Amino acid sequence: MMYEFMQNAILATMIVGIIAGLMGSFIVVKKLVFLSGGIAHASYGGIGLGLLLGFDPIYVALPFSVLSAMVIGVIRRKTSDDTAIGIVWALGMALGVLFISFAPGYVPDVSSYLFGNILLITRNEVFFTAALAALVIVIIAIFYEEFQLISFDEEFAEAVGVSQFFDYLLLILAAVSTVVLVRVVGIVLAIAMFTLPPAIVRGRSRGLKSMIALSIIASTALSLAGLYLSYLLDVPSGATIVLVMGAVYLIIRAFEKISSSNG
Repeated sequence: MMYEFMQNAILATMIVGIIAGLMGSFIVVKKLVFLSGGIAHASYGGIGLGLLLGFDPIYVALPFSVLSAMVIGVIRRKTSDDTAIGIVWALGMALGVLFISFAPGYVPDVSSYLFGNILLITRNEVFFTAALAALVIVIIAIFYEEFQLISFDEEFAEAVGVSQFFDYLLLILAAVSTVVLVRVVGIVLAIAMFTLPPAIVRGRSRGLKSMIALSIIASTALSLAGLYLSYLLDVPSGATIVLVMGAVYLIIRAFEKISSSNG
């Protein structure tokens, strides 16, 4: 019989694979890769605050990440400058370090939040991440056309009446998705989970819906493969998942380059 911690790890990996493939497609198409990295690192402030206050860090990281995403979105829209992302990125990490230093008593291993440790995820955390993932999926399904418009041509979207609200909503969904990924692959590797699956399938997708479907399949399959490989080799799961995705990406690109040169 499979141990409960492995059941939790497999379920969490599948959830992360789905949400990374779905949200990552919008992030890549809308060129929000750097922004998603800023949100991920800013969430460390919420994790530190949670440890300081004695709450589950992930629960505190959620509103902290959403707030960071809104701040980045407002400043970025007013200035059209990515400097805001770097500022929020740095401030979030600094606040996290500061809060953790003030935390009384024993402080849990914070490296699991930076680099992930899927084997430590609890059943309650699985349910929490599943609920967040379901929320993201439902909202994207309802407002898919609006998100598609702002992803490909923001100016045209505003011209046809799609308000800025959906631009901010997409940032909020990116923040929520980041929190889903943090417990599994960690803050540092979250950006790779968003970008690698869409990058792997981009040359084979025909439109956004196709990219999303293929990204979800690739992300889920490669995440499970990485988890299994990390179990066999007894190495960190988050890093192994990302390395498996990176290896597949490089192999595909090398094959495409050879094919094009021969053609």
